[in-house]
Amino acid sequence: MNMLKRIPILLLVAALFTACIEPQTEVMQSFDSSVSSMTQNSVVLTCNIHITDASQYESLEYGVFYSDVKSNVQQHQKVKRVKGTSLSSGKFKVTLKNLSPGKTYYYNVWLCTNGKNYTFGQVKSFSTNAAAENGHDYVDLGLSVMWATVNVGDNDYFAWGEVTPKDVYSEENYSLETIGEFLPLSKDAARYQWGGRWRMPKSDEWAELVDMCEWNYLSDGIWQVTGPSGKSILLQSPGFYEQDGIYEAGSAAYYWANQVYNIDGPVVYAFLRDYSGNLGFYAMPGYLGLNIRPVFKNEGAYVVNYDANGGEGYMPEQIKAGNDTYVMEENLFTRENHTFIGWNTQADGSG
Repeated sequence: MNMLKRIPILLLVAALFTACIEPQTEVMQSFDSSVSSMTQNSVVLTCNIHITDASQYESLEYGVFYSDVKSNVQQHQKVKRVKGTSLSSGKFKVTLKNLSPGKTYYYNVWLCTNGKNYTFGQVKSFSTNAAAENGHDYVDLGLSVMWATVNVGDNDYFAWGEVTPKDVYSEENYSLETIGEFLPLSKDAARYQWGGRWRMPKSDEWAELVDMCEWNYLSDGIWQVTGPSGKSILLQSPGFYEQDGIYEAGSAAYYWANQVYNIDGPVVYAFLRDYSGNLGFYAMPGYLGLNIRPVFKNEGAYVVNYDANGGEGYMPEQIKAGNDTYVMEENLFTRENHTFIGWNTQADGSG
């Protein structure tokens, strides 16, 4: 696991986040919710509410309260309120926007009947993604590589060694010739589509995800994978594409590794996780269409932490390559009766 050198940046100022909702005390434990997708600045929550007889109410509203302060959500004070729409089979989705990167938020589901009677679900939390590589978010799970938060092309399917999606995946229209044990970057769809340092994972990097992380099934074929750092990514179950059809979508998480299983033929390593308990590597024909979850190695990197130094506010940490030089971020902190004059780059404030 790469150890990142952390460089504290002491600051002199900050800002306070508030909003207000009248306190409520009634709690409905039958509500449920989970994170279905996430970026640095937004999250989509899938929520479930159980209403035994909706016809008894003149009106029904539902949604999510959230805040970066847990006690605010517990007391339903100084929270932001997002109203849900399109309730179907007791399920709805909400998108929380304009969030801060790398920050923990708390939320719960609410149901309002007849315009005044609130019931609430359990208080839960999530942490937004903290960093990006060449414009694409990633998470440091505490492993040897950084893992992307989404699949290439919003769950596009790729034949192994081909860099663009297509409509039919068959042996007849598979273009890759035998190339050796590992896929070169010139034929890596992650590098071609995303650039930067992104690439397809090696088989041993997938093995780290299996052996060193905790896997929890959420819903709709989504797995939450939590690493030694305590941070998580979500892995969907997109199945695989053969000929002109998709198979096992929603039940099996097939992903390419960049390693050949048999160098004498187009059979390569693929990762599989499904709800039946299968977890590991399988030999798959390279012509099949699978999803790709990119990774990159953050060699020689360091973390820049901004500290308000007695002030208020929040500025996200930044991960920089070891040979980077760059201009410090514009100050976002505030401190009463103080004026910001510059950054100190020593932990003791000496310079």
